[in-house]
Amino acid sequence: MYVRGDCRAGKTWEVYKRYQQPCKIVNGRVVKQKRRKREKPTKEIVQRYNEKMKIRKLTRKINANFAAGDWYLTLTYCRDKRPDPQHAAKNLKNFLASLRRRFAKAGQEFKWIACTEVGSRGGIHHHVIIPYIDGRLVSELWRRYGGNTHMQTLYGENFGNLASYIAKNETKQQTGGKSTYSCSRNLVEPPEKIKRVKATSWRDEPAIPKGWTLDKDSLTVGINPFTGFGYQFYRLVQIE
Repeated sequence: MYVRGDCRAGKTWEVYKRYQQPCKIVNGRVVKQKRRKREKPTKEIVQRYNEKMKIRKLTRKINANFAAGDWYLTLTYCRDKRPDPQHAAKNLKNFLASLRRRFAKAGQEFKWIACTEVGSRGGIHHHVIIPYIDGRLVSELWRRYGGNTHMQTLYGENFGNLASYIAKNETKQQTGGKSTYSCSRNLVEPPEKIKRVKATSWRDEPAIPKGWTLDKDSLTVGINPFTGFGYQFYRLVQIE
């Protein structure tokens, strides 16, 4: 028997399977072991696992709340108007507040995910995901803070690569435990349905339901460093 979790987020479907006993990886497969005293995981293993979970959680948020055609913004500053971190945070906060008012005026719900990044030479810029709105309005608002706006429309149905980029920047830019990644409170949090499966093992290659395709980069097997239990994870993408 194993536990299976299913989570629908936008046009993606995540599946997570886990055993409830210690396991090991043999030739890329999860193999159950007899219960024994488990070794304490190293700091590096825990850090890698936590980053993987962070990316997975953020991927769900983006997939559930945004879609192809929405905006991915990179907000920069003119060289002679680069702020310090405190003023940069204030600029971003004010910019998002201005956008919220414009969305409300247009009768649209406003939601966002943002990440602040510091370049190799110390220059600060922001990455922001928002629903679609007139791009000229967005550029006009950001110019008030002395910067330029690079705008890209989201495409596809699965934004795992974008989530990975934002989450890794968060880890890289953390100082004193303070995160540089944030989001609006009105984001949809897709629920995960858990059930027990009466089977001794799962298939190495997942069965793909009709109307879906496998995101091959998402298919992973591993060992939870906190429990020692083996798992399999993969993400399906809905076919138009």
